[in-house]
Order: sequence, then C-alpha cells, then structure tokens
Amino acid sequence: MASLYIHIPFCKKACHYCSFYFVVSITKKRNFIEALLKEIELKKGFIQQPIQTVFFGGGTPSLFSENELKEIIDHLKGNFDLSQLKELSIECNPDDLDTEKLKSFQELGFNRISIGVQSFIDEELVQMNRSHNHLQAKNAIIDATKYFENVSIDLMFNLPNQSIENWQYNLETALSFPIKHISTYNLTIEEKTALQRKIQKGEIAAPPENLSALMYEFTMAYLSNKMHHYEISNFAVSGFESIHNQNYWFGAPYIGFGPSAHSFINQQRHYNISNLNQYIHRLKEDTLCWELESLTKDNQWNEFVLTRLRTYKGVEIHEVEQIFGAMYLKSLTENMQPWIDSEDVILNQSAYILTNKGKLFADLISSDLMIVD
Repeated sequence: MASLYIHIPFCKKACHYCSFYFVVSITKKRNFIEALLKEIELKKGFIQQPIQTVFFGGGTPSLFSENELKEIIDHLKGNFDLSQLKELSIECNPDDLDTEKLKSFQELGFNRISIGVQSFIDEELVQMNRSHNHLQAKNAIIDATKYFENVSIDLMFNLPNQSIENWQYNLETALSFPIKHISTYNLTIEEKTALQRKIQKGEIAAPPENLSALMYEFTMAYLSNKMHHYEISNFAVSGFESIHNQNYWFGAPYIGFGPSAHSFINQQRHYNISNLNQYIHRLKEDTLCWELESLTKDNQWNEFVLTRLRTYKGVEIHEVEQIFGAMYLKSLTENMQPWIDSEDVILNQSAYILTNKGKLFADLISSDLMIVD
C-alpha cells in the first residue's frame, strides 16, 4: 500500500516556533490550487499500487473551503487508485472549526481529524503566537468528537517558561475529552524562527536543558497506561494509531504534493521546492519542481534504523536479514550491545526495542548504529 500527502502552505499567522514552509497571505490560493491539480496529473502513474492513506497537512488545510477541498480530492480520485483508502486525514486549527466545517469534512469523506491545540493555557498560546485561545481549543475538540470517532490533537512541551505542572494540566485536560490520539512534541528551537531570534535577543529565556527529559518521562508515565505508546512522540487508543504516519516509519512509498513536500518512491527521495511563487510558475509550464536523491544501501540502512527504532516494534531482526543481509545484521548486533548493557535497549526474541530510558536518547542511539560514508 502507498500514501499521498498534500501540503497546504497557507496560515493565518506565523507561529514563533515553526520552521515548516508556509505563507500568511492567501492572495495566491487559487493559483496554488491550479498548480497542485497540475502536479497531481503529472505524478499520475508514479505509484501503481492502491493508495491506503491521504493526509492533508500544512500549513493550515482547514482554511480551505469545502469546494476547494472537494476539487483536490476529486482530482486525486481521478488520477490515483483510492478504492482501498482506509484513512483520509486533515490537520485543523481550533479557530477554524465549527459545526458547519466539521459536517463538510464528514461529507467529503475525511475520517480522521488532527487538531493543532499545542496548549490549553492562554499564556503559552500567546507566547507561541497561535491564532486560538484555550476555549476555542476545548470547543473545537468537543465539536469534533461529535462528528468523528478518530480525533487526534497535538500538544507541545518544553516551552519557554513552561512548568511541569502546566504540562501536566495540558495532558489532564486532553484526556478529559474522548479523543483517540495524542501527539506530544518536544519544542525544538529551530534556526531562522521568531522564537530563536527572541531567545538570541534575550527577550525569552531558553528552556532549562534538563526540563525536556523530565517532561518526557512524565509524559510516558502519565499516558502509557491509558494509551498505546506506539512511536516516540505518539500515543493512541488501541486501534487508532495513525496508519499514514506508520506508513512513513515502516518504509511504504508515498508522494507529496505542494511546495516543500517530500516523496519516497523506489528508494529515491524527492524534495519539492520550498517557494510558492516558483512552485506555481514551474507547474504552469507543466514542469515538476523537485530535486532527486537516490539512496545508497548505507543511506537506506540509516533511515531504516532511525525510523524503526522510534516505533514500538523496534528494529526487527528478520527484517534486517531480509532487506540488508548478514553484514548489516552483524554490525547491528555489535553496536547494539553497549546499549543493551546500559538498559537503553532490550532484545526480545525478534527485535531490538528502546526502553523508556532509551527513548530519551533515541537520536543518539540511532546515530551510533548508522553507517557514515
């Protein structure tokens, strides 16, 4: 099975922490849609197998009208095999959601809603420059769960000036609603963001170095006995794990559409240009605007280790043997032993799996297992 990702690059405001590609003006929305439809046509046939999941992300897809979303979905149906589609997801901001909007999503066939809550505390939302307040977040969840069984929310921790007590309040509030999925993201201070500039100027203090680990440990302890901790940052009621994200982590092919979107096809990665104007201009000329990277065997191994180790299944030995062979398995076995000795990784009968302690060092462990050219 394969997946499709649609990147909608428009936002109402620029969140101070965000490093994704977006624009805050919607003046070129129609031009973007026309370019997107053309890109869909040009990439028809790049994946022959049925599409299992489609994800509308961004940016803020919930800014689009029902007719605009329908136009895109219909075009996908006309160019790809969606007969076996299991999951049609859309990311939303709380302030975009009302009964009418949710009904339109339902009528369009969406069966999974992901709401960018980030926090239930107004001071934290203002600091992040989010476009909603805590009441809008709560009301959006209440309304969404009336129309959709599969509702996910995003929360962020390790924010500047955020206490563990505030983080606990956010988690407790989230679980007071009948949601099925929570993504918890550790704030990363990305280059060229407003947050980085504010910290550099001394306007905001960077979070203490040890606070991130304490908050993540609390998150695991608090959520793991209520939801399935199926990936480093993701928790779900059993049966409601994101199929789309799991397809990424387990190496399924996917095509990305829109400026800055990525694709993975036949051990090649494609990177769309991160510029709306150039994206529109190139597609007016019936030209795809992506760069190609062919993955070497070592590159494939590095990605395999990085993604698999983040999941509850871990690095499965039979998969290593089947895909990469004995030499890679020998390297894995040797390099894993110190992490097993330190109780960061366990070896069950079939896989190497991170312990809760090891999840704090997931990136470090992955890098230790990688092969550098």
